[in-house]
Amino acid sequence: MAGNYSLWGSWLPGKLTLAVIDEEQCTLLGLHEIPFSLDKWDARTLRRELQKSPLYGADYGRTSFLIFTESSSLLPACDEETAQTLFKEENPNQEESKWLYHPLPRIQSQVVAKASESVFDFLSQNFPDASFRHYTGAAIEEGLFVSKKQSDILARLIIQPDSVHVILLDQGKLLFCNRFLARVTEDVLYYLFFALEQLEINRDDVVVMISGHQEALSLNLDMLKEYLPRVEHEAVDPSLSVSLIHDPVANRNLSLLNLFLCE
Repeated sequence: MAGNYSLWGSWLPGKLTLAVIDEEQCTLLGLHEIPFSLDKWDARTLRRELQKSPLYGADYGRTSFLIFTESSSLLPACDEETAQTLFKEENPNQEESKWLYHPLPRIQSQVVAKASESVFDFLSQNFPDASFRHYTGAAIEEGLFVSKKQSDILARLIIQPDSVHVILLDQGKLLFCNRFLARVTEDVLYYLFFALEQLEINRDDVVVMISGHQEALSLNLDMLKEYLPRVEHEAVDPSLSVSLIHDPVANRNLSLLNLFLCE
């Protein structure tokens, strides 16, 4: 397996997911999930699990991982020292040790986060050619591309176990991006409506796309649809084709993001 195939992975607490994409056909060829925690597994045990996957060890054209962290900041494009200072101002209690930078040249910005150094060390040792991106940056990249093709406002809601990420886009422009603590469906509605009100956007003009750990918040889709006329719920589909979006970075990143997060 080489040349026309790429290996894409996702790391979030408790799970490492590997997937192979056919670059020419833009289709998902294989998916392998490994549930584990670095606190409970040593590197040797995990490596044995990795080697069981038919996706591991082949000669791929490129390898990329999405990294999931609880805290991240969308910052203007700037040098690393300035980015670190701005991140610490927004996330004073963030103690993880590895910096992650996901540039977004289309909007002259970047997503900055900190993650577990042990996670990066492990992935770098086992996938030395891999590049790393943050899930927020991937969601923005995809949203910028998709929103160019529609006249309505696009609202991406990414549900986490204790929070919601609200991303608003309009015809290829990022309008709003922030993460809010959330425990129930009412919280999700409150923060979405808050963002729409700040931008003076009518909710009838918004298409809402939802992905994430919906069970963690007991997300009530019927309630969302009662207040929002157009809600799209992204469900897991192992045979998911990614051919609808042609941008190679945004395409792969967010298709895999949806696949890994939706439960």
